[in-house]
Amino acid sequence: MLEGKNLKSYPEAAHIFTKSGDIELWDADEKAKVDHFGYRFRQAKLALGFGKDYGLYSFRHSAALDLYHSFVRSGSNDHEAVLKIMPIIGHQDPETTRNYLRDIGGMLPKDYSDLYTLDF
Repeated sequence: MLEGKNLKSYPEAAHIFTKSGDIELWDADEKAKVDHFGYRFRQAKLALGFGKDYGLYSFRHSAALDLYHSFVRSGSNDHEAVLKIMPIIGHQDPETTRNYLRDIGGMLPKDYSDLYTLDF
């Protein structure tokens, strides 16, 4: 979709994801944008047969986790990955982002089981 588009030719405030599907300035408040994409997500979800347990926020959580793990796999340490994902998910500080990732199961402690033994 974005391949072949000269993104630098658009105004800096232009939106990539819009109601029309084209890159453009979308003059609408945030609630209208959220409502629009919430409706579109709901239609896709129903067409795919997903139930009420799947919502836009579960999609957001999955996307955030995928991005975080992608940054780590590509060589970023935890701190760098958190800094990269912060503006994408709209957080203002690293601790909030770490808590968010931890709450949705994205930041698990390192496995140290090879360092100890339990004999019963």
